[in-house]
Formats: sequence, C-alpha cells, structure tokens
Amino acid sequence: MKNILVSFVFFALLLLLPLEVFAMDKGPGQAPLPVGGECRYSTVRGIATIVSIDELPSLPWRSRADHSEDSPGAGHEIRYEIRFEFSPLDPDDEHARQIEGKLFLLLDNQDRYPDEEFLKYFRVEAGREYHCHVHLITKGACTPILYSIPELGICKCPNGW
Repeated sequence: MKNILVSFVFFALLLLLPLEVFAMDKGPGQAPLPVGGECRYSTVRGIATIVSIDELPSLPWRSRADHSEDSPGAGHEIRYEIRFEFSPLDPDDEHARQIEGKLFLLLDNQDRYPDEEFLKYFRVEAGREYHCHVHLITKGACTPILYSIPELGICKCPNGW
C-alpha cells in the first residue's frame, strides 16, 4: 500500500512540475511569462519596409482539388519568403523600443508564404513601405507578436480588423 501511495505522489509531482516551469520568470530583471486567461495587446503603429524577397524551393501542392493538372506549373507553386523591417511612428513609446528595427516574416492570412500573384497584385518589392500595426502581448498566453498591414490585406490582429 505504501509503494502505491509513493508511486502516486511521484507521478502527480511529475505531472505538475511542467506547469511550475511555465509559470517561472524568464530571468533576473525580466517580466514573468504571461500565463493563461484573456489576452491583451498593446498596438504600435509604424511603417513596414520590405527588405528582402527570396524565392523558395518549389513545393508540390497539398491538394489537387485546388489546381487542375492542366494549369501552368501544375503540381508546383512558387512561394516567396518576404522579410520586412518595422519602424515605429513614435520611437519613444515603451513598447516600440522592443521591436524597432526588428525583421519580421511576412505571411498571408492563412499563414502561408505569399505567391507570385500576391507580389504582382500588391506590387511588393524590396524597399517599398506600408503602414503597419504591430500588436505586442501584454497579458495572457496567446501569440506574443501579431501584425497587420491593411494595404496588403493582411490582418493578424487580436480582434480582427
């Protein structure tokens, strides 16, 4: 009976230990990691400047229902890795200092790398600037950084447009 009780306590501690690790501070002088509950964000307005556009290796389509065998380039689609630098409009904002000059990966609303049609439609090219909102988490345990670029139809916003 004693062995069963000891085993139970041991396994219960093993299950609870990961929860304690996630609730710990990130380090000395840093804010604790947000844990659970409703998420809140602080929005920093600024400019997204496209700094690089790199063609990714051709990937096979995941679904044949989306494309016919007769379409140009059937079986593969070209996607691009696009990076942008964020410059806040108010560099004195405490949240802006955390992300000023950082590079972000631009993904479409389905979290995919943009395709050639996207680049042509929005005339995306290196050096081009767009109005951008970066949303930084201040409470909760959701995605820590989201962004929206209305001119590109991209909304990774905590509450939608």
